[in-house]
This record gives sequence, C-alpha cells and structure tokens, in this order.
Amino acid sequence: MDIGFLLANNPILQPEVFYITKGEFVHWGATAVVERLPSGAIIKSPVLGGSPAEMDIGRRKMQVELHVYRRIHEDYPDHPRIPKIIHWYPATCCLSMEFLENGNLAEFMERTPDCDISLDLRLRWAKHAAEALQVLHSLHIIHCDVVPRNFLVDSELNLKICDLGGGSMNGIAPLAMADVRYLPPNYDMTARPLLSDDLFSIGSLIYFIMTGKHPYEGRRKEWVQHLYDTGRFPDTANVICGDVIKKCWNNEFETAQAIYDALPFRPNASCMPQLVAETA
Repeated sequence: MDIGFLLANNPILQPEVFYITKGEFVHWGATAVVERLPSGAIIKSPVLGGSPAEMDIGRRKMQVELHVYRRIHEDYPDHPRIPKIIHWYPATCCLSMEFLENGNLAEFMERTPDCDISLDLRLRWAKHAAEALQVLHSLHIIHCDVVPRNFLVDSELNLKICDLGGGSMNGIAPLAMADVRYLPPNYDMTARPLLSDDLFSIGSLIYFIMTGKHPYEGRRKEWVQHLYDTGRFPDTANVICGDVIKKCWNNEFETAQAIYDALPFRPNASCMPQLVAETA
C-alpha cells in the first residue's frame, strides 16, 4: 500500500512535527515562521512539515528572498522602505533581519482604533507603499503579493515592504499570489507577471489604508472575482485618494512613480529611483 495514501486517509497515523524554536514567536505564515532572537533581530525560517513539495517551496522562497534583498541592497543600500538583512544561514535556508516592533500593516490597523490613525499618517503610508514598489520595479522585480500584511510598520510608523520571496525577478515564475481583492480583472496565474499587476494591487492597498477595509470586504471571493472581471469596483467617490485608487484599478498609471506623484503631501523623495521601462 502507498504510505502517502495511508497517512492522508488515517489522521492518527500522521507523524508529529516537532519544531525547535530559535527565539520568541512572532508570526507563522503559510511557508515560513518568524521569531525574535535574543539579539533583538528576527529570523525567518521555512516551515517544517507538510509535503516534500510544500517544504521545497518554503526553502525556494527563502532563497529567492535572499537574492532579491541582495539585489536591492546593491543599488539602494539602507533604503528606508526596505528592511535590513543581517545574516543568511545556507544550511537551513534561514534569514535574519532587523526587527520592526509594530508588526505588519494589516495587524497594526486591526488593533489601532480608526480615530487614532490620522489622515496625514494614512497619506504617508500610501506614499511609502508607492515608493517601495518603485524601488522593486526599477530593478525588474515584481512583488506579486502587494497586500497589507506584506508591509511592516517601524517604530516611527514608517512602512517597509517585506515578504519578497514570492515575487518575480527578471521574469522568473513567482511563488506567491495576492488575494483576489488585490488582483487585476481576469488575472491569469499561469501568465508571466507584469508590473501593472502590482500597480493594480496598490490601488486596493491604498483603499485599505484609507478605509480600514479590504475592497468588497465580507463578500465571497467568487463574487468579488466576478465583479472585478466585469469592471465593477468599490465606489471611491467619498474615499480619500479615491481618484488615485480608481485610476490604479482602471490601469491608468504606467509606473509606481506616477502613483507616488499623484498622491498628495509629497514627502522627501530623494530616494526615489527612476523606473526601468517594462519590456514586452
């Protein structure tokens, strides 16, 4: 009898996976676990357990993330929108990075009363997200999963983009995909990812920043997909930056720089790179 079939159909026979912790638990994701080391840094490790294919994807995502961070730091060392890497552990495919105490944007906004998040802060976050994407896109890196949980909030409430292991660098196939609310209409997961996919996603991200809700929050994903595919998006008439959001969803921006420029209250943009044109 096939041992895989036996284990899958007999939960009692499934082996337990014991994980040796490296520090204080921070977050458990689909393919990686994040802990805080005694040094104060965080360490991101592939999730153990699951099928061999799932564990392989976890290791590959960590390797891709390392290559992406190294590529960014070559051109933009110490960029304020990119977390700092500290060390790579090749034997275990673990990556240690700076610790950002306020966690990711989704969790931060969930635990912070809406009235305590000022308009100026929301506008700053929108600018930071566009700035971070511009950095990636200038290096032919497409994030592919531009959602609130993939932006970290530092001690001064600035944003840094994270979880870069699922994206596409120089045209390679991505290992991650955003939620349907952050994907463009008629999205084809088998097609080569485009910069425009990220530009659509940032529209949904800005919507979340300004409203505290995901687009069509509460509706079934299948219905959201149908609405998007027929060109029907949430009403943004009474949403701050609603015109920018709508243009993102209607594919009216060609670059993240253009989105950055369209957003009000422009901060210091000295770190903004110029976009390398997308090739066919």
